[in-house]
Amino acid sequence: MSTAHFFFLSGVVGVVAGLYLPLNARLGDQIGSPLLATAVFFVVGALCAVCAWAMVGRAEALPKLIAADQRLLFLGVISFGIILSATYLIPRVGPGAYFVCLVTGQVFAGLALNHFGLFADQQLRLTPLKLFGAAMIIGGVLVIYQVERTQVSAG
Repeated sequence: MSTAHFFFLSGVVGVVAGLYLPLNARLGDQIGSPLLATAVFFVVGALCAVCAWAMVGRAEALPKLIAADQRLLFLGVISFGIILSATYLIPRVGPGAYFVCLVTGQVFAGLALNHFGLFADQQLRLTPLKLFGAAMIIGGVLVIYQVERTQVSAG
């Protein structure tokens, strides 16, 4: 597969993420519990992941999981926080502003990870041009949020 294909698939995943988090937020609103909606998300997701692994997974992964850095197993706590926060926040700030904020946080995390050379083979220093790009993203957050607030109050 070419790099263009990987970018395209990443965009498709972005569209799917743009749908599933607001849908989970809707479930949380309908049942009156963002926590229960988050639990449903994880139970169904866990069942799908285990079934997929059982069908195509490699058996040698299980002993490697047991031998892995056990602290990494707590990443599920981070996933819980992300999904719960989306389920709670999207009805309050709107999906547009939520996703722009989410992407902004991811951009800053990516810039920091690159700058310090974490989780990568090379270190990519932070530059004024990169900071300018990040500032443009923050400006986009503010514009989208303000426009959405104006539309809600006018609507």
